[in-house]
Order: sequence, then C-alpha cells, then structure tokens
Amino acid sequence: WIAGQPEMSSRFRTLVNHNGLFDMRAMGYSTEELFFTEHDAGNYTVYDNPSAYEVYNPVNYVANWTQPMLIIVGAHDYRVPETQGIGAFTALQ
Repeated sequence: WIAGQPEMSSRFRTLVNHNGLFDMRAMGYSTEELFFTEHDAGNYTVYDNPSAYEVYNPVNYVANWTQPMLIIVGAHDYRVPETQGIGAFTALQ
C-alpha cells in the first residue's frame, strides 16, 4: 500500500516487500489464516463486505508505484501465498 502513496513512498530510495500482500481480495480467498485479512478489513470477510477490502488494497494503487522494490517471497510462508509476491513482481515489470 505504501508504494502507491507518493507522499509516503518518496521518503524511501527503495522499498522491501517481504511476503507482503498485493491483492487483499485474493488473499482473503487464498489463505487459511483468515484473522489477518478480516482484521485489516474491519472484521469482515471478503464475501460479506468486499468494499472493506478495497480501501487499503495495494493492487488499486499500482499506477502510482515509482520507487524500486525488492520482493522477497518464499513457498514455505504458509500465511501469504507466493502468488502475492509474483503479482507485485509482474506489476513492476
């Protein structure tokens, strides 16, 4: 999310994305640990209140990304699917 906020991302020369979320909607459907996504969306599930997942959804701000980003993902992170990092990598291309 910070990468898409120029007033925040411009404070850094580069950003590090370590198993970060790229699309909160997809994350809500692809993780077995629902606490984190529901907590960040005001205790709503993605199907009960989809708009709650859009406010801070990084995928909505990709057009504003300007800073270089190091993306670190791992297949053994069982909370954040590696496809979240691959999505961010693809957006940066």
